[in-house]
Amino acid sequence: MNSSENESLRKWLGQWKINEPLPPRFQQVVWRRIEQIAQTPSAWELWQNWLESVFARKTVALAYVTVLLLAGVAAGYFNGQAHEQRWKAQSAALYVQSLDPSQRNHN
Repeated sequence: MNSSENESLRKWLGQWKINEPLPPRFQQVVWRRIEQIAQTPSAWELWQNWLESVFARKTVALAYVTVLLLAGVAAGYFNGQAHEQRWKAQSAALYVQSLDPSQRNHN
């Protein structure tokens, strides 16, 4: 919206009048709802609070780190084994091809 549209909207809204009275204690109810929403933690805050409470105990935190470390070592080991197997197969094929050129793959 450009500034002239904003100005005309402001004028139009400024002319708008409410003739009916507000319900009793309307302002108090509105502020109470605003306070409740402000005090309600978000899902992210709930998750953070849960993590902080769980990992506040050193034994749980140490067990978690140990499990992650072991999982990382195991994943690295098995990945390394797969790469080693592939490398050995490729090396053997290249060696055979270097001895007998007729053994070359024609892909």
